[in-house]
Amino acid sequence: MDMENQNRRHDGQRAVMGQAVMLKKIVRDTYRIVGIGIAFLLIFVVMNLLLNSVSAKQLENTMYLNQYRIGSKTLTAAVQSYAVTGNIEYYNNYMKELNEDKNRDIA
Repeated sequence: MDMENQNRRHDGQRAVMGQAVMLKKIVRDTYRIVGIGIAFLLIFVVMNLLLNSVSAKQLENTMYLNQYRIGSKTLTAAVQSYAVTGNIEYYNNYMKELNEDKNRDIA
């Protein structure tokens, strides 16, 4: 009987030891998963910032391109109108765009 009680006590200790080991493993795995999640979150944030930077640069370039287009269009329209009509206002508009507004040069 004494031997039977000792065996039960050892089995109980093994169960407690098994639970402690399992708990440590669960905690370790949880830390690992949280660490991976944080790493993915940081990667996502960095990629988002990079993409926003590229997008802002692309928008800026598009605005400059549009400004250049408008300047060229204004110059072309003014010089064509002056050539066809001979009206000095068109020439003055051409010179104003060329010397004062300078949309093409600014772009």
